[in-house]
Amino acid sequence: VLGSAEALHQAGDLRRAEHLYREALRLAPRHPRALGMLGVIGCQSGNPEAGVALLREACELAPDDAELANNLGRALLATGDARAALAPLETAVRLRPDFAEAHLNLGNALLAEQQGAAAERHYRQALRARPAYVEAQNNLGKLLLDGGRAADALPVLQALTNIAPSHAQGHLLHARALLACARAEEGVVAARRALTLDDRLVAGWELLAACQQASGDLAAAAESLAQALVHAPGSAPLNDRLGLVHFSLGDSAAAARAFARAVELAPEAPVPAVHLGMAQAALGDRAAARAAFERALMLDSTQGEALRALAEMPDAEQAADALLERVDAALATAGLTGRTRGD
Repeated sequence: VLGSAEALHQAGDLRRAEHLYREALRLAPRHPRALGMLGVIGCQSGNPEAGVALLREACELAPDDAELANNLGRALLATGDARAALAPLETAVRLRPDFAEAHLNLGNALLAEQQGAAAERHYRQALRARPAYVEAQNNLGKLLLDGGRAADALPVLQALTNIAPSHAQGHLLHARALLACARAEEGVVAARRALTLDDRLVAGWELLAACQQASGDLAAAAESLAQALVHAPGSAPLNDRLGLVHFSLGDSAAAARAFARAVELAPEAPVPAVHLGMAQAALGDRAAARAAFERALMLDSTQGEALRALAEMPDAEQAADALLERVDAALATAGLTGRTRGD
């Protein structure tokens, strides 16, 4: 009965598998495997609390079963309790040192608990046990990237793209690592590979634009950001980035439109307002530029770029004196005192 239940479970027929697991428990009321797999189905069916309870009972009945311990740890991770997941996952890898999936799950739990160095060790152990483990390669590469170790991440992510050429996220991580290592042209190729697999990836278009911009191809970067906005038109950061690229290209009108859209989407953000003021100033609309800079300062009185821009366009000596007082106030807010700037 249990064998039939597991076959149905692996085939994705959770309803019939659950029925047979319960039949197995009728025949053997405290069978650890049946209890544990019924717990797994509970987690998969949207009842994680009941699933965790069954898995705990199964682990108590079979404390030397590494797979049950791993399933309990994974279930606790799925409920967001990474700290509680540590003990069963540590038990699983102690019982089976070559248990790749348990090392991966333990790495994930440790990372959630801000223990990056320990997480790295277990990701690497997962890869020693299973060299072509896509998820472990992905998680290790991302961990290294996020930790500022792009050079260390590169061989990991190159291996990931070799063993899983259809893994779009792997190509994106590879592109990130290449860009961070000042290999932007190769990053363009990697980002395009990801987009070939899924052209709806907003992060892919954004990363492609960053690589193109770093390669000096600003026109292509603008096109890539426009494509990102097709899929995420309500993104203020993307509109702001597109405006900056247009501004770098010397197209202040297009930049102003993009910045205005960013301000509309994120009215509480001061930076797009500063950028809008820069574009309007470049277009010669000083009144609109002042209004944008004042908006930014209303949101954040320490916006130095807005204060600098206003200082370059005072209407009168009285306005300049008032602006100096605002600059002093901003310096005081930032923890700086005294006029040692020499201007």
